[in-house]
Amino acid sequence: MHTPWPHQERGVQSVLQKIAEGFVRILFFSPTGTGKTYTCVMLIKHFLDRGKRVVFYTNRRMLLDQTTKVFGGWNIDHGVRAPGHTDERWKPFQIASLQTEVLRLKEPDKNRGWTLHDADLVIIDEAHVNGGPSVQKIAEHHVQQGAVIVGPTATPIDLGHMYDVMVEGCTLKEGRACGALVPALVYGPDEPDLKRIKQVAGEDISEKQQRQVMMTPTIYGRVWDWFNTLNPAHKPTIGFAPGVAESFGFAADFHRRGIGAAHIDGEKVWINGKEFESSPTVRDELQQMHKEGEIKVLWNRFVLREGVDMPWAEVGILAAIFGSLSSNIQAIGRLLRASPKT
Repeated sequence: MHTPWPHQERGVQSVLQKIAEGFVRILFFSPTGTGKTYTCVMLIKHFLDRGKRVVFYTNRRMLLDQTTKVFGGWNIDHGVRAPGHTDERWKPFQIASLQTEVLRLKEPDKNRGWTLHDADLVIIDEAHVNGGPSVQKIAEHHVQQGAVIVGPTATPIDLGHMYDVMVEGCTLKEGRACGALVPALVYGPDEPDLKRIKQVAGEDISEKQQRQVMMTPTIYGRVWDWFNTLNPAHKPTIGFAPGVAESFGFAADFHRRGIGAAHIDGEKVWINGKEFESSPTVRDELQQMHKEGEIKVLWNRFVLREGVDMPWAEVGILAAIFGSLSSNIQAIGRLLRASPKT
């Protein structure tokens, strides 16, 4: 039985208070690792216990799989609205893929008259990356049907067009005090030359621009050296590369040097020299290998940037440019979760 942290209970009550005040688009902010998911569990149970209907939207296969496991672990019965899952749309609580809903709504006749879940509470996870026109359209439909929208995020930036009020669930200081987070130690060994990049601040740059500034001998050529210098014990590490090809290249280089290494992207997973199609089973096995230390460094471009819970990861290699503050906070947030080993 999980005992909520005080800030989680406060967060739920604050959201319910805003609903009582008449707000229907509520942004819920809490730093990465401070328990937004369990706060959502508490909020969802509150609605379900009162005979209400709920839908939880997520935006990637990896996050959909993770979310399904989390809610299954809390014994919350649900349907999953995504390819490869049994259609159980009659269940009050649904976990839905945003991409799937957008595609199915475009051609409802081909999808057996598909409609959005008739929900009273709509949770749009990772709100900071889910504020585009398609998501706005889905949110507006739910609002017109009388639903309340809640958007959890660790980076409440540029979301005024989606939400009317923000609730703060936790501060970084509270997160460290309750044992959810650990302090961050940041090193800046090599600084890239950004003179050739016209626009960096405020938005993520292209892979081509990333390569221009990051894939130089003084940067990529010393990643291995600094990894050994700053992490001599080779503690579990997440590496962020400029692009997919570069992520694979770093993983292959570390593997050649005798270090268990892997690469993951949206389609493929490469583990110690072997390539696999990305699937829930493969991704689960990879995370377990990383947790147990068989894989020392797990490289990616951005698929591990947000929403992924890997509290055993103690070190991050930021071999990429984070043009937006949101991306930077999300990536570093992967390393701030406390674990039994820390």
